Amino acid sequence: MSHAPSAETPRDFAVRCLSECEQLTATLKSALQLERTALEQRDHDGLDRALETKRDCIARLQEADPRRRLGPRAGAGSATADPVTLEAHLASLDDEGALAATWRGLLTLTRECQTLNDRNGMLTTRLRNRAEQTLLLIQAAAGQETPTPVYGPDGAVSSPITRLPKAR
Repeated sequence: MSHAPSAETPRDFAVRCLSECEQLTATLKSALQLERTALEQRDHDGLDRALETKRDCIARLQEADPRRRLGPRAGAGSATADPVTLEAHLASLDDEGALAATWRGLLTLTRECQTLNDRNGMLTTRLRNRAEQTLLLIQAAAGQETPTPVYGPDGAVSSPITRLPKAR
């Protein structure tokens, strides 16, 4: 005799969605921390690994986004539920409030990732500016009158640095 699998309850589905996102977001946070360390230590291989993990987590989080997956069940039709609507839906599935608390924790973790990403971006900009200034100093020492253009993060030519850094 075969047993048909039991249907997943709305609460179980919500738990599974939130748990998956928590794990992915925690992995993203770790990747962002590794990215920072790799940037500070000029570890190109470590940076490549951190960026690959980061890209993978972001792609998987876009698919697992509880606002999108739970939206239709939260009364948002086929649309993505806004955070408040989703929290209310989660609270309706769980009298003790554990799901809504998990959602709030996930939002906090997401904000922490955004802060880490912003800080990494600022560090990358500082390192790029420092490299451009060093290139300008080398070019000036070699007697090159026209600075060589540099390339931005998107691969496009950006205007060369036209001023030397202040002496310290």
